[in-house]
Amino acid sequence: MTSLKRLTFEQTPIYVLSDRPEWFVPDPAGDRLLSNRQAKPENSREPMEDIRHQQFFSLLPTADQQSYTGRSDYLELEGLEECWLHITDQCNLSCRHCLFSCSGQTRTALSLASVEHVFDQACSLGARVFYLTGGEPMMHPDFRQICSRILTARTDTHLVILTNGLLLPQFSL
Repeated sequence: MTSLKRLTFEQTPIYVLSDRPEWFVPDPAGDRLLSNRQAKPENSREPMEDIRHQQFFSLLPTADQQSYTGRSDYLELEGLEECWLHITDQCNLSCRHCLFSCSGQTRTALSLASVEHVFDQACSLGARVFYLTGGEPMMHPDFRQICSRILTARTDTHLVILTNGLLLPQFSL
């Protein structure tokens, strides 16, 4: 098995491989197995327990897998296809599962000038699909102008808005 390094974040175990960009978060039973791998001699376990352990460890990366040499060995960059813009941290909800921990109290937002600059660069690189995310993108003070800029700059641009939908009645789309 490839060398695994155990890290913790907020008491959650994270196992990271040292030779390639791979990681996983095991459940508590998996963490115990990984932490105590040498604690119990294999011949002291019940046969079914040994089979379950072997099944678990067979899912882990092995040393004979090639090291990751970078995405350039697998992909060719021919242009940009899409652009994701996190335009604000402000949100009208405060969901526990939110990746960004956004709320109504946060006020961080990209300026309209910054959004337009990124949009122009992305367009010149070939992007035609633009995603607006946040927080709640509809809470951005320049939301209408941003949408208008993206949708009127070219006839072949598409706009995707990742929203909780609560503010849709305020916008005639």
